[in-house]
Amino acid sequence: MKPLTSDLQLKRLRLSGFKSIELCDLELGGLNVLIGANGAGKSNLLSVFDLIKALVTGNLQRYILINAGCESMLHYGSKNTDKFIIKLSFEQFMYEASFTPAGNDKTLIDETLSSPNARLIIKDINQSQLNKVTVEKESSDKNTLNEKIDYYRSEIPFPSVSNKGYESIAKAMSEELYWLDQENPNNTNPVKPRIETKKAVQSLIHTANQFRVYHFNDTSDSARIKKHNQVNDNIYFRSDGSNLTAFLYLLKQVYPKSYSQIVDTIKIVAPFFHDFHLRPEPVNNEIIMLEWFANGYDQPFKAFQLSD
Repeated sequence: MKPLTSDLQLKRLRLSGFKSIELCDLELGGLNVLIGANGAGKSNLLSVFDLIKALVTGNLQRYILINAGCESMLHYGSKNTDKFIIKLSFEQFMYEASFTPAGNDKTLIDETLSSPNARLIIKDINQSQLNKVTVEKESSDKNTLNEKIDYYRSEIPFPSVSNKGYESIAKAMSEELYWLDQENPNNTNPVKPRIETKKAVQSLIHTANQFRVYHFNDTSDSARIKKHNQVNDNIYFRSDGSNLTAFLYLLKQVYPKSYSQIVDTIKIVAPFFHDFHLRPEPVNNEIIMLEWFANGYDQPFKAFQLSD
């Protein structure tokens, strides 16, 4: 298994009762390949990443509604499954969320963020904000806001932060939490932790925002992947591949090693392929169209002349 290259990469994915997947427990590496027959559940598994992205960015209800509701996401429906559960494990923290159908086409979530290697600090918040967050092992004799804040500021373990509601409070919590260096537990000042961000929930949000499911299901002659691109449409690679040419052009100019890896990989499955011919249009250098060379030919071919 190819090793992970960052603490923010997902190392384990567990699912229960989600769509066609009754139970799933996957240990993940730096590169993972799903192989299965049509209808085996590959697309359903990948759709989890779109769901998590919608959840932590505050768009859960909209995402579930436009995807036929929570009922359609339960394994064989609500008569068989009352909720589905997603668990994500990273090097420094774990995230778990359960999803249950509620009234008025809404979905109730129960989420928990936990880590064995961090402590919780709450700062600059008012009473109503404090009530949003439940910390395990809270002392019942701490009644006032200042007493609670002082208690949370003490060096207690950070077992979990939980929430129940219709939307994730990840955004709100990300403003209230930050991490301390566990190698120096007596230092109460915020310092750079072993993970890339200072805030636990911000780490989750940052990671989830990187989730992108690529699905190149349209390979017809009218597919956007075969049409002109704006040369500057290269900030990120779009999930439908519509800016493939502009993105390849950027890679060739700025990241030649990565570009060469792509070309070499294509040659494994298409030995006749020589290279892409990436050039802005001579009469309009703001647009670019996918072209490629075959071995032994000096005339470029268009994308539609390559087999799907």
